[in-house]
Amino acid sequence: MALLAMLVVCVTFEPDYRASLWLRIYSKAPFIAFEGKDDSGRFAENQTQFIRSRLVLGAVLADEQIACLKELERADDKVEELARRLTVSPVGRSEYFSVIYRGIEPESAKLVVQSVVDAYMSLQNDEESIQKRDVMDLLDGELAFRQQKVEEFQRSLSQLLETPSVAENALAVSHEERPSMLSDLRAQMAKLDVDLALSKIQIQALNMSRDRHDYAPTSSELELSIDGSVAVQAAESEIAELEDRLLTLSGVGENHPSYKRLRRELESKSQRLGELQARVANHHVAMVRSNQEHEQAKELADLGSQVKILEATRAMIESQISAETDLAKKSSGDLLHVEFLREELQQATEVQNLISQRLLALKTEQRAPARVQTLKTVVPT
Repeated sequence: MALLAMLVVCVTFEPDYRASLWLRIYSKAPFIAFEGKDDSGRFAENQTQFIRSRLVLGAVLADEQIACLKELERADDKVEELARRLTVSPVGRSEYFSVIYRGIEPESAKLVVQSVVDAYMSLQNDEESIQKRDVMDLLDGELAFRQQKVEEFQRSLSQLLETPSVAENALAVSHEERPSMLSDLRAQMAKLDVDLALSKIQIQALNMSRDRHDYAPTSSELELSIDGSVAVQAAESEIAELEDRLLTLSGVGENHPSYKRLRRELESKSQRLGELQARVANHHVAMVRSNQEHEQAKELADLGSQVKILEATRAMIESQISAETDLAKKSSGDLLHVEFLREELQQATEVQNLISQRLLALKTEQRAPARVQTLKTVVPT
């Protein structure tokens, strides 16, 4: 018996070598000149899930050398087996994260962990570049629109100044005589226009990003949800009890009515267990997708509320500007119309400049250090 046990151990023994590589995921994105606003704080958590996603691991398995590894050759789903052997966890409370792969050979473990991190970094950089390009493309369009508005005001002002009656006295109204209230209101309007444009661009970019993503759980996530199900645990206990009873009856023979009845019951419960596990897994996927959609919907709703507030404030200020303009026109006529056009041109130019600065900030920060960095040493243990 001892020799048999030793033989079983020798045959089934699988060496366990671990290779690890550290990442640094900054809590705030590094910047060159324009510090970005802090995000929701879930960036690191999202990245650790992304590393173990089917998207990343599928890219790793495109390497035939990895796809043919001994520990993966018998797996029904090599992506799931790869995910089962891969862990990503924070190191204490630092910004460092360890990526660990368990293999049966030290060199293959080292190869896999390096390939996983390389694939993740490539895809992560690609996605980040796409998101930035989306925002910059939208800002380019907004900038072109604002440039058109500036040109329209310039033409209107030029045409008005070409009117003889206006041209003779256009310089009569000095800068000091411009209504200070109108100037203040137009300055507020310029800032509101920029905030409103950027909020709408954020909504567009978020929708574009959402359309590119769908939740795909890893095997370990599904295993945890299935194993934690009370119904699954109860069904597994019933099956284990039936298996013990069937083993007890093995001496009477497989054709014995009691043995046959018990075996049919076991097969039926095993089938129902499989169906139950599938339902639990599907429920987990649906629940996580629902949570993901809820978070995205909440972010869009917050931005939508922000846009409504900005639009309401803008409408109120626009109404005040219109009222002040009507009052001023009654006392100053066309001469003040020149000043109003100059104010509007100044406001439109300021909006254009602010959007241009935002675009410049994005282009500048493209050269900033990456938010996720690798430490090159891979350690097999």
